[in-house]
Amino acid sequence: MIDKKTLSERDICTKFITPALEKAGWDKQLQILDIPCVNSSNGDGFLFHDRTARDGEIEAEISLDDFPSPDQLWQKNIQILTVPGINAFGSVTEIIQAFGSREAYEKAIKELENELYKVA
Repeated sequence: MIDKKTLSERDICTKFITPALEKAGWDKQLQILDIPCVNSSNGDGFLFHDRTARDGEIEAEISLDDFPSPDQLWQKNIQILTVPGINAFGSVTEIIQAFGSREAYEKAIKELENELYKVA
């Protein structure tokens, strides 16, 4: 086992974090999704902060092998559309189709988040 205290931050990213993300299905550019989930890592695992959690488990520790794939994070993103009040506008599919494309939907969500953070 490597003593991570002897490694630089870049070494930890290169040897542990980036391989875990790639194994989960993220490409080399490590795609960024505009979703309300944040991850941090010390090279031993990840701290996953999920503002969509409805079970009270907003933060969870996950292993390097359990980092969520882009599709798993997308599923968390669309969970927001099932919140009472929002689902009055239609099903998840209908709401996304109303924007014309997934990209347009994601852009609108990002703009909404930015406006909400200005108020908070």
